[in-house]
Amino acid sequence: MEPVIFQCRYELADFRDDDFATLHVHRPQRLTQACRKRRAEYLAGRYAAKRVLEHLGYPWMQVGSDEDRVPVWPRRLKGSISHTNHEAVCAAFEGGSAGASVGVDVERYLCSSKLDSVRELVVTRSERGLIANNAIDESWALTLFFSAKESLFKALYPQTRAAFDFREAEITVLNQSTKTFTIRLRTSVHVRFPKGWTALGRYFDDAGHLTTLVVL
Repeated sequence: MEPVIFQCRYELADFRDDDFATLHVHRPQRLTQACRKRRAEYLAGRYAAKRVLEHLGYPWMQVGSDEDRVPVWPRRLKGSISHTNHEAVCAAFEGGSAGASVGVDVERYLCSSKLDSVRELVVTRSERGLIANNAIDESWALTLFFSAKESLFKALYPQTRAAFDFREAEITVLNQSTKTFTIRLRTSVHVRFPKGWTALGRYFDDAGHLTTLVVL
């Protein structure tokens, strides 16, 4: 299944609450008490979703959220939203099997001050070997591994409602020529997603940020 993807850039300094009305994006009541940064992020993500819905033929639809803040998509649509302080991205498709889903994540490249903590919390021993054996830039690789696991979580969580640790999934294959990766579960997340289950993902890197995509 090939999702429709829309990515945009925004500036917090330019955000105004009137932008919700200008861009025809619904602002939920609970967002009223949120900080300015959270309101801007929400608007950017839902605007990206609006553009994707328009492309899929649903210009009148909006994407809500449930009690876990998981996006709620119109019937027959599967989608995912992500944002940084400056970028927002949405990926969605229509149809597919009952178990079909998509996860997308966008990240700015990790700065040197965050490498130690990400290396400790996110990366497995096998992934460290993958980086070393292929002479991959560590900062880039850690950003990719972090983002890929976020995308996998976003694809699985709406179906399983099960959380899992970053180190409970690992990248086993990374193909930089095709910009694809294989990610494997190191623990059972659900009866449909047992230990050893694998998924194929893609990544796109541009202008200081990296986007990953996992479609099930």
